[in-house]
Amino acid sequence: MAKAQADKRTRLIETATKLAHLRGFRETSLAHIAEAANVPAGNVYYYFKTKDELGEAIVERRLAEFRAFRDELNRLGSPKERLLAFVDRMQRNKDQLARAGCPLGGLCSELHKESGALARRPPRFSPSRWIGWRSSSAPQAMKRTHANSRCTSSRPFKVWLRWRSARTTRMS
Repeated sequence: MAKAQADKRTRLIETATKLAHLRGFRETSLAHIAEAANVPAGNVYYYFKTKDELGEAIVERRLAEFRAFRDELNRLGSPKERLLAFVDRMQRNKDQLARAGCPLGGLCSELHKESGALARRPPRFSPSRWIGWRSSSAPQAMKRTHANSRCTSSRPFKVWLRWRSARTTRMS
């Protein structure tokens, strides 16, 4: 029984994450999520008392995904390898990113515009911390690279922002 409940909750979070990314959090109703997850609408309230609670679960899910990606990048040896792996991942996901934008960035931006409890929570996502390229959290080899170059610790993030901005600019 507990396994079925966990599966339903997981299904609701996964479905809500996908729908919120494609449609936007505000435009995605609990009824849409329940229908797409094949869960009776009334059961959603057993797992999530409010839409904000479900939104919090979506944020947690996205943060877990990005932490896993950050850990994957941190296993690479040099900053150059990390940046290349990051750009490669973005390139592989370019169609999805062009359609719906950055999954976490879009969600955070949208939630910030809301007036509910999620908008008032302190941010837990820092892009520079997420990427893990700040000299204070980088491995010793990377610290030496930064110390011996004219780069600031935020340069890889600035490069990513320029790349993302240029890539996401759409022709109307």
